[in-house]
Amino acid sequence: MRSDRRGLGAVGDALLALWARGLELLGRASLWQFGVLLGGAVALLTAVRVLRLRRERRRAATSEDGGDGPLPSYARLESALALRGHARAPSEPLEWYAERLRRAHQESAATVVLEYCALRYGGIGDAVAVGERAVACATELLLSSSSLPAAP
Repeated sequence: MRSDRRGLGAVGDALLALWARGLELLGRASLWQFGVLLGGAVALLTAVRVLRLRRERRRAATSEDGGDGPLPSYARLESALALRGHARAPSEPLEWYAERLRRAHQESAATVVLEYCALRYGGIGDAVAVGERAVACATELLLSSSSLPAAP
């Protein structure tokens, strides 16, 4: 335990010495050198911010609600399709489902299913845009009651 404290103290002393040396160098720097140093610091902070934004966008692309489930908007589309007689079995791959929808003349729904598939499993696309298209397609399906399956 005692050696841990000495080690921690040594690290603290090294950091203080490094800080003092940096201040000394900064005090002797010319205006041009200071400008280059400041520009480098701004570039570094900007790069860190850009990388964080990209990571946040990738997380958002995975799920609107941050969970591991499907996008709520996509779940809404699947529900609307199920009401129209095009339910997807849990084991049916999304690509096969999209092909089945195309054969049933549900082109826009098939396109959204493939966009969702690319987003969910490939990280390709924009979650907000795919979500909006899924909601629009679900709304269109629900409003066009003329092609609902007949009740038994």
